[in-house]
Amino acid sequence: MPSTEPRLPSTTVMTCRDARLIFALIREAAGGQRRGMPPGVSSVEDLAAVMRGGVAFFVAYKNAPDTTNLEPVGAIGYRWERGTLRVFHVAVRATERRGGVARRLLQAVEAIGLALGTKTISLTVDSDPTQRALFERAGYDVAADATGTGRVQLRKAFHERLL
Repeated sequence: MPSTEPRLPSTTVMTCRDARLIFALIREAAGGQRRGMPPGVSSVEDLAAVMRGGVAFFVAYKNAPDTTNLEPVGAIGYRWERGTLRVFHVAVRATERRGGVARRLLQAVEAIGLALGTKTISLTVDSDPTQRALFERAGYDVAADATGTGRVQLRKAFHERLL
């Protein structure tokens, strides 16, 4: 008897050759708006250049209904900066939200951070409580409130390192 439990997506690290897929996924998750793109990114070529400059992405995939094809459902961008892993972008397709995609992407980035020996992962989000709730449930605390900008910096500190 097949399991009725939904399969959580698998995550894959991407390269700048995958910029077109990531760009489309971020745009779709943002409802076609420019929000969610890295600063200064307005095209696939811009995104590829940012990725060549050190921003890495994980993309989450799941099985398309009734097929064995994998479809991209979320992406997360991150960069190693002076001992801290900085998360830049979390984008999840609207139809996949609240299904564990963002949590799995965060876990993948946290595993990279621990392997690199980081003690801190940081990110900035809108001060909207709904958006912040995901990160706060994952153990992120408010590090700074950028008053007047509608943005909040969150940080997760690790007390152990992988050797």
